[in-house]
Amino acid sequence: RVYALRSTDGSVLWTYNPGNMGMINGGMFVDYVNNRLWVASRAAVTGQPTVRVLSTLTGQSVLSVAQQNALALGDIDYGLNRDFVSNQVYLINNAGTAYGINMTTFAVSWSSVIGATTSYIWPLGNGFLASLNPGNSVRRYAMEPRISALLRSTAVTGPTGVTVDYGPTG
Repeated sequence: RVYALRSTDGSVLWTYNPGNMGMINGGMFVDYVNNRLWVASRAAVTGQPTVRVLSTLTGQSVLSVAQQNALALGDIDYGLNRDFVSNQVYLINNAGTAYGINMTTFAVSWSSVIGATTSYIWPLGNGFLASLNPGNSVRRYAMEPRISALLRSTAVTGPTGVTVDYGPTG
């Protein structure tokens, strides 16, 4: 279940309980401009949707049944992140397949098997960083419209995730 609580008093504003959603481990992404909450989960049953898009105002799904069924992307334990350049939500499932989902059409724009990661993938404008273990590396991928191209790989023993500093010194 997903609960929305009022910030003023903590009371429940709405609850989303579709009956076929698995455990939510990796967090959610809020699209404040469009009042949408993107939720990634594990599948309660094989083949069930694992990405949901809800109205933050009502808690109802904004997806058609066909759109929701197309987002059965396998178990997802890491968070979702927005790539502003492509207007896509990036995610990786537990089997190591990365996805870009169009934030307007809710369709999968691309997918790429990169291997198991140690954290969510970090969008970098039509591409992403990924921390892989096994593989002991941090990799930079660029999107070549519908496939990912490995740009570089840096050996890192036991990587645990990626953080990017956009400070004034680079």
